[in-house]
Amino acid sequence: MSTFKIHIAAGKKIICTPNGGNGRFKETALLSWDGGTDDPFTVQFFTYDSGKQLPAEPFEGCPSEVTTPFTGTLKRVPAGQDPPPAYSYTISKAGSQPLDPIIIVDR
Repeated sequence: MSTFKIHIAAGKKIICTPNGGNGRFKETALLSWDGGTDDPFTVQFFTYDSGKQLPAEPFEGCPSEVTTPFTGTLKRVPAGQDPPPAYSYTISKAGSQPLDPIIIVDR
């Protein structure tokens, strides 16, 4: 399982580690977001497609918006889908500037 740690830094800036919340993962990977004492955060997932922000549901049995702590399993990439999907997501919390990392899914 890969875990992203989220916290609020000086100036109410949202920080996500490792790699700023960006990552490349195999389909069916188990991913987790945890804000520790700063929970809850809102995490919204979108398709990453030419800058369009269309809501997406990249995790099995989960909606496009969740709150932390959250753990989910990436869906399988449908046969014939090439390239595999990529998702942007927004981490937000009232009073802080949102953070917009990207997840790339590999077969």
